[in-house]
Amino acid sequence: MVDKNLNFQSEMKLLVLQTKAMLFAMLLRLLEHHDAEEVMQEAYFRVYIERKKGVISEERPLLFRIAKNLAISRIRRRKVEDNKKAEIQSWNSDLLSRPSSERIAIEKEQKRNLLEAVNMLPPVCRQVFIMRKIEELSHQDIARTLGVSTKTVENHLTRGMHLCRKYLLRNTLSKSEFLGKRNMSQACDSREKKV
Repeated sequence: MVDKNLNFQSEMKLLVLQTKAMLFAMLLRLLEHHDAEEVMQEAYFRVYIERKKGVISEERPLLFRIAKNLAISRIRRRKVEDNKKAEIQSWNSDLLSRPSSERIAIEKEQKRNLLEAVNMLPPVCRQVFIMRKIEELSHQDIARTLGVSTKTVENHLTRGMHLCRKYLLRNTLSKSEFLGKRNMSQACDSREKKV
């Protein structure tokens, strides 16, 4: 029994020595390095099991057929996994690209507040602010259009930004107090002091 088992193991070692380089080269044409190693090990193991059962007489052709079938199965499984990953990523990006109703409401509120802040500006300051921030005109173009210096344009912009920020902070502060969010109002108070 020991002799038969020793003979069996030495035949398997001989099979591995004779086929390993060629089998690995074949698998590398189909798979990446680590996958080729795993498939090769699995193929040797399956031939070992079949040989132990006494079912086969020629290990070499069976080994290559098993390895090829395992490689094809792995390639198919990877394609399915990749397709599922792509499908999930596409689905996630669709979900993320759609704005939530809450985000839409917040953006609407922010736009409304900004419009109110701009409308509260003094007329010339508002005009300069709109020409620069909305129409995206340069300081020189605004100065030429209004017949003022670029320094005056800069002063109107600075004042407009300051007044808008102050209005928005005050508006945010009153809403946060209404909602009972003291931490937010304290943060707004500290920001307002810096302005």
